[in-house]
Amino acid sequence: MLLKNCRLPDGRQVDIRLEGENIVEIASGLSGDEADTLDVKGKLVSPGFVDCHLHLDKTLIALDTPNESGTLDEAIKITRSRKSEFTKNEVKERARKTIERAIANGTTWLRSNIDIDPIVGLTGLEALLELREEYRDKVDMQLVAFPQEGINKSPGTLELMIEALKSGADVVGGIPAKDIEPELHITKVFDLAERFAVPLDIHTDESDNPADLTLVEIARQTMARGLEGKVAVAHCCSLAALPPNALEAILTEIAPAQLNVVSLPSTNLYLQGRGDSHRVRRGIAPVRALLDKGFTVAFASDNIRDAFNPFGTANLLQIGLMAAHGCHMGGVGDLNQVFTMLTTAPARIVGANTGLRPGAKADLVILDAESPVQAIIEQAPVLERIYRGVADGRWCY
Repeated sequence: MLLKNCRLPDGRQVDIRLEGENIVEIASGLSGDEADTLDVKGKLVSPGFVDCHLHLDKTLIALDTPNESGTLDEAIKITRSRKSEFTKNEVKERARKTIERAIANGTTWLRSNIDIDPIVGLTGLEALLELREEYRDKVDMQLVAFPQEGINKSPGTLELMIEALKSGADVVGGIPAKDIEPELHITKVFDLAERFAVPLDIHTDESDNPADLTLVEIARQTMARGLEGKVAVAHCCSLAALPPNALEAILTEIAPAQLNVVSLPSTNLYLQGRGDSHRVRRGIAPVRALLDKGFTVAFASDNIRDAFNPFGTANLLQIGLMAAHGCHMGGVGDLNQVFTMLTTAPARIVGANTGLRPGAKADLVILDAESPVQAIIEQAPVLERIYRGVADGRWCY
């Protein structure tokens, strides 16, 4: 396939030649067989969206079990109750709907946490393993073995996580701040990651309490084990509760660990700050400060219409607009930065060989816009999505 007259995120107008699954050439004035040529007519061509933090096993349960109070406590109670009743087919039915919406919205990579614990066992994982195979020609999917109920306070979870990794889970998850003995929890998930030679993706300090800083121990173990750049930390809400001097000191201390930070504005704007009577905190990780310190930072969907968050449409442009509001990132440079945090930054985090360069996988999205700024502000429709060099076939411009 040859894509003519493409507008790149940096403003250049070029042609892009694809062969097989890869981009092979980006230049002006390329020619090819007319039957295999798509004239993009100056529309924005970008790497596909990468949603690097979801919970597909729990998605859409709010449709029949809403969280009336909107609180974290009720969300946990509802989720535990529903998990005990999960069946493989029911999980697949719900998850499939969200996967289809993600694809329709231009996503080419997904990384989903899957609860692994004695309540649900491996039911969610079994469902998502089957869906990963079902959608292998449409979207990449990484599955995180996630101990939502803790490891130390939930006997049997560690053994189930080992089984999950042997069965095909791609990543080790963690949630130390919500477990007893958080440092032991961190040690156990790092041990698992080293044993199975897989990445780590840890729910980190999802709290308004500035004292919740398991992030420091995560950074320490990352450096001690030589895993710099291979550990993702999601949420990091407690950083937003720190005063500037304390935040500067913490970020300086942990920067050498090269942690990848995943900010989740929809869920955190909704759940955090509920104990504040005035000057209500937003709860989003301090994105600007993290970027200034050189951290790789991405935005992702997190919970989609489940007990933790009644919102979400698996649309990363919508998440980007929300993040731009919540993080005060409305300038032209800011919005261009936000766009990279939905595409190239999360691609680095999940290890996707995508991007606008020869040799990269041809995972692309064509948007009805001429720039990332316009795409975010106007919530540009997807005109075409290309996965591994194959177009979805929706182009009708």
